[in-house]
Amino acid sequence: ILKEALSRAAEVDVFSPSPFRISPMLCTTVSTANIFIHLEHTLSTVNTLTGNDSLSSIIKADDKHGYPIYKAATSEIGLSIDMLATFCAHELRVNALKTFMHQHYCNNVVVRERQDSKIRFEVGLDGVNIGSLFGLIENHKAALWLADYGVSQTSLEQVFNTKVSESFSSGAGDELP
Repeated sequence: ILKEALSRAAEVDVFSPSPFRISPMLCTTVSTANIFIHLEHTLSTVNTLTGNDSLSSIIKADDKHGYPIYKAATSEIGLSIDMLATFCAHELRVNALKTFMHQHYCNNVVVRERQDSKIRFEVGLDGVNIGSLFGLIENHKAALWLADYGVSQTSLEQVFNTKVSESFSSGAGDELP
């Protein structure tokens, strides 16, 4: 099983600039440093910006990516417009990257891990070689705003960690002493 799992997938780690490095790039002609909004206005602003609820749907207490925005927007002071713009720019780029990967690898790609500025995809290698995967990302690096990326064969440790994680999420790990 492990040999089969190792040969079937590649890991793609992509690093976008930290959302906090994006803020200086957001240039406006009006100073927004002292503009704060609350949750209802935050959600409607995001819906207007995106034309749907793809971002506003994650601005809630139980979403690890949207929680900081939710927390600030429900505070007494409210959410700064600058913080909201940074969040939206980052999340729209993350969504564009996910869309890009799914367009090129259909249902053969899974997000395995996501941290602040890093996303790890697992791409099935059925009919795909690592070189073409590397080339595709290199050719679109600038358009996807990637600071860095890496492509590698799935390691034995990654397969093991995935299997253990799946075991615990299915409840099979509850039987351990």
